[in-house]
Amino acid sequence: MSEYYVAADGSDIANGSSSTPWKTISRAMQEQLKPGDEVVVKAGTYREQVVVSKDGAADNYITIRSEVPGGAMLRPPSSDTYSTLNVRADYIKIEGFDVVGGGGHAIDVDGSHHVTVKGNIAHDSGGSGITTTKSDWLTIEDNEVYGNTATNGYQCSGISLWQNVDLAAGNAEFRNIIRNNVTHDNVEGAAITSEHTDGNGIIIDGFHDTNYSHGTLIENNLSYGNGGKGIHVFLSDYVTVRNNTAWHNNHDNANKGTWRGELSNAMGSHNTWVNNIGVADPGTNSWNRAINNVTTNGYVNQDVRWYNNITFNGTSGQASVLSDYQMPSAVNGNLFGLDPLLANPADGDFHLRPDSPAINTGTSAFGLGSTDIDGQGRVNGVVDVGADEAHSSAVDTPPDAKDDSASAPR
Repeated sequence: MSEYYVAADGSDIANGSSSTPWKTISRAMQEQLKPGDEVVVKAGTYREQVVVSKDGAADNYITIRSEVPGGAMLRPPSSDTYSTLNVRADYIKIEGFDVVGGGGHAIDVDGSHHVTVKGNIAHDSGGSGITTTKSDWLTIEDNEVYGNTATNGYQCSGISLWQNVDLAAGNAEFRNIIRNNVTHDNVEGAAITSEHTDGNGIIIDGFHDTNYSHGTLIENNLSYGNGGKGIHVFLSDYVTVRNNTAWHNNHDNANKGTWRGELSNAMGSHNTWVNNIGVADPGTNSWNRAINNVTTNGYVNQDVRWYNNITFNGTSGQASVLSDYQMPSAVNGNLFGLDPLLANPADGDFHLRPDSPAINTGTSAFGLGSTDIDGQGRVNGVVDVGADEAHSSAVDTPPDAKDDSASAPR
């Protein structure tokens, strides 16, 4: 196992050691990287399109990481660049970069399995911030994703998993984990003028098209101020969405009216929505709902479970739920039309106030992660609803989170 270094003031004719680093990340990708190798990128700006094409192994991922979290800034080299950081290999970790995409995506994973994208900032891209296509065994955690989807002619979102494919054998409750991310202000721009459905904070999309039926977990995420839905599960099954907070999304008035939801399940079955907070802002658009559970084109949702969620649209007592199948019920612990009393969301503080009704009103019946979005213990008494678990003091920077369920090898 070898460790290679890249620095903005290095040289691509050097040997990639800590004392004589290469100048570009692309030069490191040309090396015959082997399982367990690590590429450490020093702080600086790198104007290049990077393609990761060497495979790691199950017990020895290849890691490409910024030495200082957020310090290695990867930028598109020209206006013609599509996606900036591209993963086309298996058993790969991408950690700690600040990435701006070109006309495409900031971080683009295609046809790969066992890929971890962790602790990155993906922003101001024409397409998605972090996108995966026909991939499997994915972990996307601790990232901040914002300001994307503005110029791409295709519909994109902040974090997008599209048409997963069964690429590698293995048993786990969840093959894919999207956890502890903050995704905000991803709004489709003028490139799409017709009615559309994207610009979402997080979307699980099109798993039906590839007959993908393995479990996916969306947990401890904060999604706010996006053009589309906060969290959207579309044409996909076996997704568990638990302990997330979605606030004032659906800002895009061209986004399809009947699919407006902070928490949205559209043509998906065997999905579980538990311990989530959805706060809609109907002042932005009258179609906006906290929960959206709808079908279309003759498809009927089956076995969609809604438990212990809180919804609010600014008016006490209004459920703010649109459903044409299996209407979420208060019998299942859901609290409809109740202000969750977030600390100061307009100024970016989404922690729970001491008097929040989200405190101690969740359920552990569908599993729990061990920590919340801040990295603090998830259960302090009975589990809370939303991404935050109330404690006497808050931590601003989420450290590594762990999950109680089986997951992809790390």
